[in-house]
Amino acid sequence: MIETPCSPSTQTALTYTWKIESIFPDKASWETEVRSLNDDAARFHVFKGTPSQSGEQLYKALLFQDSLNERAARIDAYAFLKFAADTRDDEANSMRQRASNLFAQLGDSTSFVEPEILT
Repeated sequence: MIETPCSPSTQTALTYTWKIESIFPDKASWETEVRSLNDDAARFHVFKGTPSQSGEQLYKALLFQDSLNERAARIDAYAFLKFAADTRDDEANSMRQRASNLFAQLGDSTSFVEPEILT
């Protein structure tokens, strides 16, 4: 069996590639959003004990949590697409792992919401 190597991504026609810059224009913008999301997730604790106080407090907590999740999804999508473009790229792999860790930290920061709703 003769193996034929895959063509490098530099030879792929642009019509067959995704426009990653529609998510973030560059890696620096991605890094800025990662830092900002980390800061905002750390502030989520202000909602602890409030979701069960009123419908308005619950709404505010869930709205903020949704916003954090949407931003994390954009961060993850960018990192995943960078990695998928070239799985040999160590920097892209590191970004993908950081995005995954960010989701775990976000889950930890917001984990009190559901139990408070249920009690």
